[in-house]
Amino acid sequence: MLAEAREQARINRVDVSFQEGRVEDLPFEDGGFDLVLAVTVLCFVPDIDRAIAEMTRVLRPGGRLVLGELNRWSLWAARRRLKAWLGSRLWREVRFRSASELKEAILASGLEVGTIEGADLLEEGFRRVGFEDSLSVFEGESQ
Repeated sequence: MLAEAREQARINRVDVSFQEGRVEDLPFEDGGFDLVLAVTVLCFVPDIDRAIAEMTRVLRPGGRLVLGELNRWSLWAARRRLKAWLGSRLWREVRFRSASELKEAILASGLEVGTIEGADLLEEGFRRVGFEDSLSVFEGESQ
C-alpha cells in the first residue's frame, strides 16, 4: 500500500513522506501535528481508546482530530458484515461502531467534540470512490 502511495505521489508531483506504523503506537513525537485525520481506521482497531489516546498524544495543544467512520447501522456496514459471513478475511474482524459509541470514546480521551456530521458532508467525494452510505465524521480539539 505504501509503495502505491509513493508512486501516486511521484506521478502527481506531490512532496509528501509516508511512515508505516500502528495507530495504537504512532512513531511520532508528542504534540507534533496540527491535524490528525483518520478515515475508516477505528473499525479495524480492537482498542479504540488506545488509538484515540495516541492520536491525541501527537496533537499539539489546540490541534484537531478528524475521524471519519462508517456507522454501525449503515447499509454499507451491513454489506461488509455480509461479506465477512461469506468468508471475506478483510471484514471478519471489523467492528463498526455507532456515532454515540465513538463520541463516548472521544470524550473519554479528554478531547472536546466540535462537530458530528453525517454522510452528506463528504457524500459527493465518497460516492466517486464507491462509498455510498453513512459515514460519521467527528471533529474534536485537544486541550
